[in-house]
Amino acid sequence: MGQTSILLLSDQVILRNFLSGALTREGISVLSAANYGEAELLASAFSGRIRLLVECTATAEVEHFAARLTAAHPPMRAVVISPTAREQLAALPESGANPPPSLPEDLMNVLRRALSDPELPQTVMTYFGLVS
Repeated sequence: MGQTSILLLSDQVILRNFLSGALTREGISVLSAANYGEAELLASAFSGRIRLLVECTATAEVEHFAARLTAAHPPMRAVVISPTAREQLAALPESGANPPPSLPEDLMNVLRRALSDPELPQTVMTYFGLVS
């Protein structure tokens, strides 16, 4: 994915650190935020172009915030991680694997598509997690 900048928003420190580390290992520059206010400040202050917001929070405002931020910073897109997927991802860093686990391939495919498909009609996509 090259030198792509992503804004990662997660209110869980362990999950935020895991996602940030995994995305960085994929060659992605990650700006990490713990809450909406911090995410807005980072997006406003960043001098480069943020191509994607990855939002993984437990609030009811998730999609509203993603739509508002992407509208304010075009051509930014957003991937919202659903509550079920959030639980699945939070369990990965707890495995204690060395090297640390990578992101599930289906999530990476959603991120790649959001970043590279100019024909994608929606600005905000949702990742629902692994199907059991």
